[in-house]
Amino acid sequence: VKSEWDPLPPPPQTDWAEAVVLAAGRLDAEQAEKLALTILQDNPPLAARCILESGMKAGDAIIEKVTARLLADVENHGVRLPARLAAGKMLAKLGDPRLSKQRGEVQLAGDEKVTFLAPDWVNVPAGSFQMGTNALQARLLQLQRADVTSDEQPAHIVQVSAFKMARFPVTVAEYRCFMEADGYENDAYWKEENSLRWRNATLPFEESYAAAQFRLYKENAEQFLPQLDALVRQGRISQPQAEAFRILVKSSDDEIREQWEENEKSKRGSSGTVARPWLWDNQQYTVDNQPVIGVSWYEACAYAAWLTEMLRKEGAISEREEIRLPTEAEWEKAARGTSGRLWTWGNLWNASYANSLEGRVTQPSSIGAYPRNKSPYGVEDMIGNVWEWCLDWYNESEFKRSSPVDKDRLGKEVKDPCRVEGGTARVVRGGSWNNNRSIARCSFRSRSVPDCFDYNIGFRLVCSPSSLS
Repeated sequence: VKSEWDPLPPPPQTDWAEAVVLAAGRLDAEQAEKLALTILQDNPPLAARCILESGMKAGDAIIEKVTARLLADVENHGVRLPARLAAGKMLAKLGDPRLSKQRGEVQLAGDEKVTFLAPDWVNVPAGSFQMGTNALQARLLQLQRADVTSDEQPAHIVQVSAFKMARFPVTVAEYRCFMEADGYENDAYWKEENSLRWRNATLPFEESYAAAQFRLYKENAEQFLPQLDALVRQGRISQPQAEAFRILVKSSDDEIREQWEENEKSKRGSSGTVARPWLWDNQQYTVDNQPVIGVSWYEACAYAAWLTEMLRKEGAISEREEIRLPTEAEWEKAARGTSGRLWTWGNLWNASYANSLEGRVTQPSSIGAYPRNKSPYGVEDMIGNVWEWCLDWYNESEFKRSSPVDKDRLGKEVKDPCRVEGGTARVVRGGSWNNNRSIARCSFRSRSVPDCFDYNIGFRLVCSPSSLS
């Protein structure tokens, strides 16, 4: 490691790993399995490579043993992080049982069968909780070098009805089922306003998220450029992020437009319609048990509509229930519970507990690879890894609202709040691998326009009665 911002290095590599894989391919089945089991004791990813790359004839028993050990390492905080991450990637290749056990199949018209992966649901009970950040919590955050923003204040009491939340964000493997079921082509799933317009043709650049972000960065360049070096020294942003900002604000409109057009093209098929997440062809972002990234709010909603149909046809949910994005209030309650936690695990920051900027992983990680990143209800990976889309429109003054027009939220307990009308951007929560402790926490609020897609935005689902649809 040359600097504190260099990517986290992988586990130490052995000189004899390739020789072991070749040897496994030359031995008979029984001897190859014995070799893999011996390697499994000290190097589970290498044992998996023997099965996957050597050509050995591996029986179900040896595959189950290697899979079980890889999963145990992923979920064990006592295993060093590089080893957990390596185990997670090999587990995805060998077949992650957390995904395969959720596999379902329904028959549609004719002989067509559709495969899906159902979420592992966690129950979040009805009841009240504190939403937002109070003065004491703000002080505790500041003592830990975490900033507090005005839009998360004042803290107030919110009552939320019972719902079920997915234990993990939607993974690459889950989203692939939607793609293989022609989810992008079926208009019935694209119900949200402007979703079909966005899916069917590229929006004018002037209306795009890229143009809006570029204008924002340009407008604030004079304020932020002098602060970049200090922010790097304080650990609030990384050196690569500072350099990227400098390059961005020096770019011309034509350069930004050209980059945006390239990104849009990578998502669209030959007909010009959206056909895949951004970076879908990049192996770094398409590991089966990692959260899917590069999806817009429209795509997340379309996936939820598709999964609602699949689970209803299977009989897993009733006609009264639907799968959807969480409201902002549901997301925050599921993350912090009723005790007002600052992070899912408690009130003291620990960089080893979540995939955030401080950990230098610099990409999404396999689900569950940070076992301490677990909410009071057992929902995992809510801090860091990927931002998660919420149902609500974002309003900077949401917690301060008090007018005859809007529901009074100031100084009163409100029930199931959700801003379903009006706005330009949707709420995103949780922070990502590219954000620090100030942002990757339970009560931090952010937003992104619905057509935005990025390498650190994914989504998570809830199941509840469909009163918000």
